Amino acid sequence: MLKPEKADPKGTKYFRYTYELDESKDPNEGKEERLAYLNGLLSEGKLRAAGTYENSPLAGLTILSVPSREDAEAIAKEDPIVKNNGASYQIIEWDPKFGDFK
Repeated sequence: MLKPEKADPKGTKYFRYTYELDESKDPNEGKEERLAYLNGLLSEGKLRAAGTYENSPLAGLTILSVPSREDAEAIAKEDPIVKNNGASYQIIEWDPKFGDFK
């Protein structure tokens, strides 16, 4: 997976969505398709970070920089982990105060 080249411009809105797969699902199913999807978002400047939680391969976090909640919702719905594997997700607007995001 690539990394973002630089911090987002001032005024960018950030959203995070967490997802969770049902225990009956294989978290590796469709992994390559998801990586391609995330790399596409990265190249478009919409993805800031993504990954599974270390203690649970069935759950993870994605941080987006997009103009609106509707954009974040559309991205989450098209994420293969949600669209193809049926993961549930929750979107929350995030306002970072410190670090590389500001």
